[in-house]
Amino acid sequence: MDCGWSTFHGNNARTGYRDTTGPSDSPHVQWRFEIAPGLRSSPAVANDTVYIGGRDDTVYAVGASNGIEQWQFQAGNWIDSSPAIADGTVYIGSNDGNLYALDTGDGSEEWRFQTRNWVESSPAVVDGVIYVGSHDYHLYAIDAKTGTEYWKVKTGGEVISSPSVHKGTVFIGSRDAHLYAVDATIGAVEWRSKTTDRVYGAPTVSAGMVIVGCEDCLHAFDVENGAECWQCDAVGGVIATAAVHEDQAYIGSFDDGRGYIHAIDIRDGSELWRFQTGNGIVSSAAIADGILYVGCLDSTIYALNTTDGGLEWCYETGGEVASSPTVIENAVYIAGWDSLYCFSEI
Repeated sequence: MDCGWSTFHGNNARTGYRDTTGPSDSPHVQWRFEIAPGLRSSPAVANDTVYIGGRDDTVYAVGASNGIEQWQFQAGNWIDSSPAIADGTVYIGSNDGNLYALDTGDGSEEWRFQTRNWVESSPAVVDGVIYVGSHDYHLYAIDAKTGTEYWKVKTGGEVISSPSVHKGTVFIGSRDAHLYAVDATIGAVEWRSKTTDRVYGAPTVSAGMVIVGCEDCLHAFDVENGAECWQCDAVGGVIATAAVHEDQAYIGSFDDGRGYIHAIDIRDGSELWRFQTGNGIVSSAAIADGILYVGCLDSTIYALNTTDGGLEWCYETGGEVASSPTVIENAVYIAGWDSLYCFSEI
Protein backbone atom coordinates (compact mmCIF):
# COMPACT_ATOMS: atom_id res chain seq x y z
CA MET A 1 0.00 0.00 0.00
CA ASP A 2 1.27 3.44 -0.98
CA CYS A 3 1.78 5.42 2.25
CA GLY A 4 2.29 8.76 0.56
CA TRP A 5 -0.85 10.70 1.54
CA SER A 6 -0.38 11.04 5.27
CA THR A 7 -1.32 14.72 5.60
CA PHE A 8 -3.85 17.20 4.25
CA HIS A 9 -3.40 17.83 0.51
CA GLY A 10 -0.74 15.18 0.17
CA ASN A 11 2.41 16.89 1.46
CA ASN A 12 3.58 19.79 3.59
CA ALA A 13 3.85 22.10 0.58
CA ARG A 14 0.08 21.39 0.15
CA THR A 15 0.35 20.83 -3.61
CA GLY A 16 -2.34 18.15 -3.82
CA TYR A 17 -0.28 16.22 -6.39
CA ARG A 18 0.73 12.58 -6.19
CA ASP A 19 2.72 10.59 -8.74
CA THR A 20 0.27 7.71 -8.82
CA THR A 21 -2.83 6.62 -10.72
CA GLY A 22 -6.45 7.04 -9.70
CA PRO A 23 -9.66 5.70 -11.25
CA SER A 24 -9.91 7.31 -14.69
CA ASP A 25 -13.05 5.65 -16.03
CA SER A 26 -16.50 4.92 -14.58
CA PRO A 27 -15.96 4.73 -10.81
CA HIS A 28 -16.73 1.71 -8.70
CA VAL A 29 -17.62 2.18 -5.01
CA GLN A 30 -15.29 -0.38 -3.48
CA TRP A 31 -16.70 0.35 -0.06
CA ARG A 32 -18.66 2.97 1.88
CA PHE A 33 -18.30 3.63 5.61
CA GLU A 34 -21.19 5.55 7.17
CA ILE A 35 -20.50 8.36 9.64
CA ALA A 36 -22.86 10.94 11.17
CA PRO A 37 -23.87 13.69 8.68
CA GLY A 38 -21.82 16.84 8.23
CA LEU A 39 -18.41 15.47 7.24
CA ARG A 40 -15.80 18.09 6.34
CA SER A 41 -12.56 16.43 7.42
CA SER A 42 -10.40 14.95 4.65
CA PRO A 43 -8.94 11.45 4.85
CA ALA A 44 -5.29 10.61 5.39
CA VAL A 45 -3.99 7.18 4.39
CA ALA A 46 -1.03 5.31 5.87
CA ASN A 47 -0.19 1.61 6.14
CA ASP A 48 -3.49 0.38 4.69
CA THR A 49 -5.54 2.50 7.09
CA VAL A 50 -7.69 5.57 6.45
CA TYR A 51 -7.97 8.16 9.24
CA ILE A 52 -10.68 10.83 9.33
CA GLY A 53 -12.58 13.00 11.81
CA GLY A 54 -16.34 13.57 11.98
CA ARG A 55 -18.92 16.03 13.26
CA ASP A 56 -20.03 13.33 15.68
CA ASP A 57 -16.90 14.32 17.68
CA THR A 58 -15.12 11.11 16.64
CA VAL A 59 -11.83 10.15 14.98
CA TYR A 60 -12.09 6.95 12.92
CA ALA A 61 -9.51 4.47 11.67
CA VAL A 62 -10.85 2.34 8.80
CA GLY A 63 -9.22 -0.37 6.71
CA ALA A 64 -8.19 1.14 3.38
CA SER A 65 -8.80 -2.12 1.50
CA ASN A 66 -12.08 -3.18 3.07
CA GLY A 67 -13.70 -0.21 4.85
CA ILE A 68 -13.89 -2.07 8.18
CA GLU A 69 -13.58 0.04 11.31
CA GLN A 70 -10.38 -0.58 13.28
CA TRP A 71 -10.96 1.84 16.12
CA GLN A 72 -12.55 5.15 17.08
CA PHE A 73 -11.67 7.92 19.50
CA GLN A 74 -14.11 10.34 21.10
CA ALA A 75 -13.08 14.02 21.25
CA GLY A 76 -14.96 16.78 23.07
CA ASN A 77 -16.52 18.43 20.02
CA TRP A 78 -16.83 18.02 16.29
CA ILE A 79 -13.82 17.59 14.01
CA ASP A 80 -13.35 19.49 10.74
CA SER A 81 -9.55 19.29 10.92
CA SER A 82 -7.87 16.70 8.70
CA PRO A 83 -5.36 14.32 10.28
CA ALA A 84 -1.60 14.12 9.84
CA ILE A 85 0.16 10.79 10.40
CA ALA A 86 3.81 10.54 11.49
CA ASP A 87 5.88 7.96 13.39
CA GLY A 88 2.92 5.88 14.55
CA THR A 89 0.83 8.84 15.71
CA VAL A 90 -2.30 10.55 14.38
CA TYR A 91 -2.42 14.31 14.96
CA ILE A 92 -5.80 16.02 14.56
CA GLY A 93 -7.58 19.14 15.84
CA SER A 94 -11.07 19.46 17.31
CA ASN A 95 -13.54 22.24 17.92
CA ASP A 96 -13.13 21.53 21.62
CA GLY A 97 -9.91 23.56 21.26
CA ASN A 98 -7.52 20.63 21.47
CA LEU A 99 -4.93 19.15 19.18
CA TYR A 100 -4.88 15.40 19.85
CA ALA A 101 -2.06 12.89 19.45
CA LEU A 102 -3.43 9.34 19.08
CA ASP A 103 -1.70 5.99 18.66
CA THR A 104 -2.27 4.73 15.11
CA GLY A 105 -2.58 1.14 16.33
CA ASP A 106 -5.47 1.43 18.79
CA GLY A 107 -6.51 5.11 18.94
CA SER A 108 -5.36 5.58 22.52
CA GLU A 109 -4.57 9.16 23.49
CA GLU A 110 -0.88 9.97 23.82
CA TRP A 111 -1.41 13.62 24.72
CA ARG A 112 -3.55 16.66 23.99
CA PHE A 113 -2.59 20.31 23.56
CA GLN A 114 -5.18 22.93 24.52
CA THR A 115 -5.62 26.16 22.56
CA ARG A 116 -8.16 28.80 23.46
CA ASN A 117 -10.62 28.12 20.63
CA TRP A 118 -11.57 25.78 17.77
CA VAL A 119 -8.86 23.93 15.87
CA GLU A 120 -10.16 23.54 12.30
CA SER A 121 -6.64 23.90 10.89
CA SER A 122 -5.02 20.66 9.71
CA PRO A 123 -1.59 20.08 11.28
CA ALA A 124 1.72 19.76 9.46
CA VAL A 125 4.46 17.59 10.99
CA VAL A 126 8.11 18.32 10.14
CA ASP A 127 11.21 16.98 11.94
CA GLY A 128 9.36 16.17 15.13
CA VAL A 129 7.46 19.48 15.31
CA ILE A 130 3.76 20.03 14.70
CA TYR A 131 2.51 23.30 13.23
CA VAL A 132 -1.19 24.12 13.52
CA GLY A 133 -3.50 27.14 13.65
CA SER A 134 -6.41 27.95 15.95
CA HIS A 135 -9.46 30.20 16.02
CA ASP A 136 -7.70 31.87 18.96
CA TYR A 137 -5.70 33.86 16.32
CA HIS A 138 -2.47 31.89 16.82
CA LEU A 139 -0.12 29.63 14.88
CA TYR A 140 1.51 27.08 17.19
CA ALA A 141 4.68 24.98 17.07
CA ILE A 142 4.39 21.90 19.33
CA ASP A 143 6.73 19.03 20.19
CA ALA A 144 5.36 15.94 18.43
CA LYS A 145 6.43 13.53 21.20
CA THR A 146 5.34 15.43 24.30
CA GLY A 147 2.78 18.03 23.21
CA THR A 148 4.92 20.81 24.70
CA GLU A 149 4.62 24.26 23.10
CA TYR A 150 7.79 25.58 21.46
CA TRP A 151 6.38 28.92 20.34
CA LYS A 152 3.25 30.67 19.10
CA VAL A 153 2.64 33.61 16.79
CA LYS A 154 -0.43 35.80 17.08
CA THR A 155 -2.18 37.04 13.94
CA GLY A 156 -4.97 39.57 13.66
CA GLY A 157 -7.77 37.06 13.08
CA GLU A 158 -8.95 33.48 13.39
CA VAL A 159 -6.56 30.96 11.82
CA ILE A 160 -8.65 28.41 9.94
CA SER A 161 -5.97 27.97 7.29
CA SER A 162 -3.69 24.93 7.48
CA PRO A 163 0.06 25.61 7.53
CA SER A 164 2.43 24.69 4.72
CA VAL A 165 6.12 24.22 5.47
CA HIS A 166 8.97 24.75 3.03
CA LYS A 167 12.74 25.03 3.66
CA GLY A 168 12.47 26.12 7.28
CA THR A 169 9.55 28.51 6.86
CA VAL A 170 5.92 28.02 7.87
CA PHE A 171 3.31 29.75 5.70
CA ILE A 172 -0.22 30.32 6.96
CA GLY A 173 -3.21 32.53 6.18
CA SER A 174 -5.44 34.35 8.62
CA ARG A 175 -8.89 35.88 8.61
CA ASP A 176 -7.12 39.21 9.15
CA ALA A 177 -6.53 39.15 5.35
CA HIS A 178 -2.82 38.42 5.53
CA LEU A 179 -0.45 35.63 4.59
CA TYR A 180 2.32 35.02 7.13
CA ALA A 181 5.80 33.55 6.65
CA VAL A 182 7.23 32.40 10.00
CA ASP A 183 10.64 30.98 10.86
CA ALA A 184 9.95 27.34 11.73
CA THR A 185 12.62 27.18 14.43
CA ILE A 186 12.08 30.31 16.51
CA GLY A 187 8.64 31.58 15.46
CA ALA A 188 9.83 34.95 14.16
CA VAL A 189 7.66 36.50 11.43
CA GLU A 190 9.84 36.76 8.31
CA TRP A 191 7.27 38.66 6.28
CA ARG A 192 3.55 39.37 6.20
CA SER A 193 1.68 40.12 2.97
CA LYS A 194 -1.75 41.67 2.58
CA THR A 195 -4.42 39.78 0.68
CA THR A 196 -7.59 41.37 -0.64
CA ASP A 197 -9.83 39.49 1.79
CA ARG A 198 -9.91 36.81 4.49
CA VAL A 199 -7.92 33.61 3.98
CA TYR A 200 -9.39 30.20 4.76
CA GLY A 201 -7.44 27.67 2.66
CA ALA A 202 -3.86 26.51 3.07
CA PRO A 203 -1.07 28.22 1.12
CA THR A 204 0.48 26.09 -1.64
CA VAL A 205 4.22 26.38 -2.20
CA SER A 206 5.48 25.78 -5.75
CA ALA A 207 7.90 27.27 -8.30
CA GLY A 208 9.27 29.88 -5.88
CA MET A 209 5.78 31.16 -5.03
CA VAL A 210 3.19 30.83 -2.31
CA ILE A 211 -0.25 30.55 -3.90
CA VAL A 212 -3.26 31.24 -1.71
CA GLY A 213 -6.89 32.12 -2.25
CA CYS A 214 -9.10 34.51 -0.33
CA GLU A 215 -12.74 35.48 -0.52
CA ASP A 216 -12.39 37.51 -3.71
CA CYS A 217 -9.34 36.32 -5.70
CA LEU A 218 -6.30 34.07 -5.97
CA HIS A 219 -2.87 35.47 -5.03
CA ALA A 220 0.73 34.43 -5.64
CA PHE A 221 3.56 35.82 -3.50
CA ASP A 222 7.32 35.44 -3.75
CA VAL A 223 8.38 32.73 -1.31
CA GLU A 224 11.47 34.66 -0.18
CA ASN A 225 10.15 38.16 0.49
CA GLY A 226 6.35 38.12 0.17
CA ALA A 227 6.24 40.43 -2.85
CA GLU A 228 3.10 39.85 -4.89
CA CYS A 229 3.80 38.02 -8.16
CA TRP A 230 0.23 38.21 -9.50
CA GLN A 231 -3.39 38.06 -8.53
CA CYS A 232 -6.14 36.37 -10.49
CA ASP A 233 -9.48 38.18 -10.25
CA ALA A 234 -11.11 35.52 -12.46
CA VAL A 235 -11.27 33.37 -9.33
CA GLY A 236 -13.56 34.57 -6.55
CA GLY A 237 -14.91 33.17 -3.30
CA VAL A 238 -12.02 30.84 -2.50
CA ILE A 239 -12.29 28.61 0.56
CA ALA A 240 -10.27 25.71 -0.85
CA THR A 241 -6.53 25.11 -1.23
CA ALA A 242 -4.96 25.25 -4.70
CA ALA A 243 -3.58 22.05 -6.24
CA VAL A 244 -0.45 22.65 -8.31
CA HIS A 245 1.43 20.50 -10.80
CA GLU A 246 4.02 21.75 -13.28
CA ASP A 247 2.87 25.20 -14.50
CA GLN A 248 -0.79 24.95 -13.57
CA ALA A 249 -2.85 25.54 -10.43
CA TYR A 250 -6.37 24.21 -9.95
CA ILE A 251 -8.82 25.72 -7.49
CA GLY A 252 -12.54 25.55 -6.76
CA SER A 253 -14.61 28.61 -5.96
CA PHE A 254 -17.95 30.30 -5.33
CA ASP A 255 -18.59 32.73 -8.20
CA ASP A 256 -21.86 34.70 -8.29
CA GLY A 257 -23.65 31.92 -6.45
CA ARG A 258 -22.25 29.26 -8.75
CA GLY A 259 -19.28 26.94 -8.49
CA TYR A 260 -16.32 26.53 -10.82
CA ILE A 261 -13.06 24.64 -11.04
CA HIS A 262 -10.44 26.97 -12.49
CA ALA A 263 -7.13 26.10 -14.14
CA ILE A 264 -4.59 28.90 -13.75
CA ASP A 265 -1.20 29.41 -15.40
CA ILE A 266 1.06 30.02 -12.40
CA ARG A 267 3.60 31.91 -14.51
CA ASP A 268 1.31 34.93 -14.92
CA GLY A 269 -2.01 34.14 -13.16
CA SER A 270 -4.04 33.88 -16.38
CA GLU A 271 -7.03 31.56 -16.50
CA LEU A 272 -6.64 28.59 -18.87
CA TRP A 273 -10.06 26.97 -18.49
CA ARG A 274 -12.97 26.65 -16.12
CA PHE A 275 -15.55 23.95 -15.43
CA GLN A 276 -18.94 24.92 -14.00
CA THR A 277 -20.53 22.84 -11.26
CA GLY A 278 -23.97 23.02 -9.67
CA ASN A 279 -22.87 24.74 -6.47
CA GLY A 280 -19.86 26.17 -4.66
CA ILE A 281 -16.67 24.23 -3.99
CA VAL A 282 -14.86 24.10 -0.65
CA SER A 283 -13.13 20.78 -1.39
CA SER A 284 -9.44 21.05 -2.32
CA ALA A 285 -8.69 19.16 -5.54
CA ALA A 286 -6.16 16.36 -5.90
CA ILE A 287 -4.16 15.59 -9.05
CA ALA A 288 -2.90 12.20 -10.25
CA ASP A 289 -1.90 11.06 -13.75
CA GLY A 290 -3.60 13.92 -15.58
CA ILE A 291 -6.88 13.64 -13.68
CA LEU A 292 -8.24 16.21 -11.22
CA TYR A 293 -10.50 14.89 -8.44
CA VAL A 294 -12.69 17.23 -6.40
CA GLY A 295 -15.90 17.30 -4.36
CA CYS A 296 -18.68 19.87 -4.64
CA LEU A 297 -21.56 21.18 -2.53
CA ASP A 298 -23.89 20.05 -5.35
CA SER A 299 -23.46 16.54 -3.85
CA THR A 300 -21.16 15.40 -6.66
CA ILE A 301 -17.60 14.12 -6.88
CA TYR A 302 -15.96 15.12 -10.17
CA ALA A 303 -13.00 13.74 -12.13
CA LEU A 304 -11.75 16.17 -14.81
CA ASN A 305 -9.03 16.04 -17.43
CA THR A 306 -6.33 18.52 -16.38
CA THR A 307 -5.56 19.48 -19.98
CA ASP A 308 -8.89 21.04 -20.91
CA GLY A 309 -11.26 20.46 -17.98
CA GLY A 310 -13.21 17.77 -19.81
CA LEU A 311 -15.39 15.57 -17.58
CA GLU A 312 -13.98 12.06 -17.16
CA TRP A 313 -16.63 10.88 -14.69
CA CYS A 314 -18.78 12.04 -11.82
CA TYR A 315 -20.59 10.40 -8.93
CA GLU A 316 -23.63 11.77 -7.07
CA THR A 317 -23.66 11.26 -3.32
CA GLY A 318 -26.57 11.90 -0.98
CA GLY A 319 -25.39 15.30 0.21
CA GLU A 320 -22.81 18.06 -0.11
CA VAL A 321 -19.15 17.10 -0.47
CA ALA A 322 -16.90 19.44 1.51
CA SER A 323 -14.11 16.93 2.11
CA SER A 324 -11.00 16.82 -0.08
CA PRO A 325 -9.90 13.69 -1.96
CA THR A 326 -6.90 11.46 -1.33
CA VAL A 327 -5.49 9.40 -4.22
CA ILE A 328 -3.62 6.16 -3.49
CA GLU A 329 -2.82 3.33 -5.94
CA ASN A 330 -5.84 3.35 -8.29
CA ALA A 331 -8.19 4.46 -5.52
CA VAL A 332 -9.74 7.73 -4.38
CA TYR A 333 -10.83 8.24 -0.77
CA ILE A 334 -13.20 11.11 0.00
CA ALA A 335 -15.98 11.85 2.47
CA GLY A 336 -19.47 12.79 1.36
CA TRP A 337 -22.09 14.29 3.65
CA ASP A 338 -22.56 11.13 5.71
CA SER A 339 -20.07 8.54 4.47
CA LEU A 340 -16.42 7.91 3.71
CA TYR A 341 -16.05 6.45 0.19
CA CYS A 342 -13.40 4.41 -1.54
CA PHE A 343 -13.61 4.60 -5.35
CA SER A 344 -11.63 2.27 -7.57
CA GLU A 345 -11.53 1.14 -11.18
CA ILE A 346 -14.34 -1.22 -12.17
